[in-house]
Amino acid sequence: MVSSLEPQSRLRKAFVEVIFNEPELLISLGLVAINNAVYPSYQKLIDSFKGVLPKTTTDDGVWTLPNGDAYYTYALRQNTTTTLNPNELHELSLR
Repeated sequence: MVSSLEPQSRLRKAFVEVIFNEPELLISLGLVAINNAVYPSYQKLIDSFKGVLPKTTTDDGVWTLPNGDAYYTYALRQNTTTTLNPNELHELSLR
């Protein structure tokens, strides 16, 4: 067990040394990680959304589902302390 912690300790010491003694290297490594991992991952996410976009509609909302109005009223009662019904709450939000 102790021998498995030793490489981690050396790695931590080396990392701290880089942070304090070679900030340019740390910045370069960070930029490489961002360019090679973060940006490609976000591009995959963007591409996924672009693929789904043609299938989307503008009539989103639980009200489009069977008994959606009743479910919304139920959810409003379960998740809030308001005594307003959904229409009253909507009107209040428009003020």
